[in-house]
Amino acid sequence: MRYILEFLILGKSFEYREIANGFLAELNYSIQKISTKDGTKDQIENRMVLIIEILNERRNSTIDDISELLNIPRRTVVRYFEKLKKDNRIKRTGGRKDGYWEVLS
Repeated sequence: MRYILEFLILGKSFEYREIANGFLAELNYSIQKISTKDGTKDQIENRMVLIIEILNERRNSTIDDISELLNIPRRTVVRYFEKLKKDNRIKRTGGRKDGYWEVLS
């Protein structure tokens, strides 16, 4: 499920069709990774876009949920959240247990 969500959010296509003994799935994409000096700039921005899309879909997602969904360390997700908050792209509303995330941009 995680891979399908990632493909759809990033504008990639996912198609499947029934064949004689099961299903055939095709995963297509047009964006290729471009290496930068530090090798991570594009990946960081793509992950932050994914986080924003996840929060648009499920406002009460936790850092642990997103860490598991994107298969990245919890501490990395915390850093992304800190950057998104600093850039005024997300905001936490409510308490720790009953609160939710608002996407501002």
